[in-house]
Amino acid sequence: MGSVGLVLRRARAGAALLLTIVALATVATGIIAGTLGYSQAAATTAAREALTGSDPTESAVRARTRLAAEEQARPVQDATARRVITETFAPAAVTVQRTVVSEPRPVAGQERDVVAWAGDWLRPDGEDPAVEVVAGSWPDTAAGAGQDAAGAAVPGALHAGAAELWELAVGDELEVDGSTVTVAALWRPVDPTEPRWFGEALVDTGVVEGEAGPLVMGEAAVAALGPAPFVHWTVRPDPDRLEPAHMAGLAGAAEALQDALKVPEVDHRGVLVEGDLAPTTATAARNLATAQALGAIPVALLLLVSVIAVVQIARLQAAARTSDVEVLVARGASRRQLLVWSLLESVVVAVVATLLGLAVAFAVVAAVPAGDQQGPTLVRAAVGTGTVRIMAANRRYIGTEP
Repeated sequence: MGSVGLVLRRARAGAALLLTIVALATVATGIIAGTLGYSQAAATTAAREALTGSDPTESAVRARTRLAAEEQARPVQDATARRVITETFAPAAVTVQRTVVSEPRPVAGQERDVVAWAGDWLRPDGEDPAVEVVAGSWPDTAAGAGQDAAGAAVPGALHAGAAELWELAVGDELEVDGSTVTVAALWRPVDPTEPRWFGEALVDTGVVEGEAGPLVMGEAAVAALGPAPFVHWTVRPDPDRLEPAHMAGLAGAAEALQDALKVPEVDHRGVLVEGDLAPTTATAARNLATAQALGAIPVALLLLVSVIAVVQIARLQAAARTSDVEVLVARGASRRQLLVWSLLESVVVAVVATLLGLAVAFAVVAAVPAGDQQGPTLVRAAVGTGTVRIMAANRRYIGTEP
């Protein structure tokens, strides 16, 4: 009879205790892996809610400097800023949106100044539009600044709140700091509380003290309105890809971003970073670390109890096999052979229990938010638990010691 056949016969002879060990190990593996997976899923959900449930200025940062004076230098300024932002926040994924914002500019016949904006994300036809058109058609924001050679006006989209204040309709014209702007569309924000608006009060109502707008135009048109406009990069962590381990790094990145952006390609007359992302993520990181540290205690106790239980059952198995081992030794079986047979049986039992426990853990964790992303955590926990059991119980539980 071969070694495999002998191992199978020995397993059948002690099937009751082996099944007890499999059942115990399966339940313990499922509970340990499921607890760790659930804890990680809960931590992931908490980390994401710490940002999605915060005010816009607490869940994002905004870097601001002057727009590069030369038109050919502006793409370099933007590309460099995006690269620095991405590197600073790595490995956390962030969304960066660029907006060109003019200083408040006088409007002929009106007491309030208008603020002009430009940005590719300020379009109603994107995948996730930030604005909705109330009236008219969205203008071609790539149009030039001021009046062209034929005397045509620059098209723009005006906030509906400002248009109501000034009693303007689609097709009317504004004289903004010497440039003629035709109101091609009226718009409102889809959700003014979203982080991408960064809590701008002007976006919500279209009117604040002394100002109205925003008036959305092409970048060249905004750049032509008086002094060099500002360029904003609003940086938002991507909640769908955020992990608990990213929180502490986000806090450090938010604090370091201002110095990181002080490079010649980006910095024009100073860089300012606004927003409370750093304290928000730092607080969340501390809370998550405390919760994870406390959660490790019951898991460690459960693992210890399960190992002790397996060892005790293994001793019963060893005692029941004492006579069998003595017969095998008398027939010439070496200690090495006994050890190999024992190891083979223990590995099979551990693998079966680990797979069953892992399946249970997957079924449980998949039912909670962010649970479907915890596969690696479950596998590591299950494999570690099975390995500990093999190391702790191999010799005693199979009965290699006569």
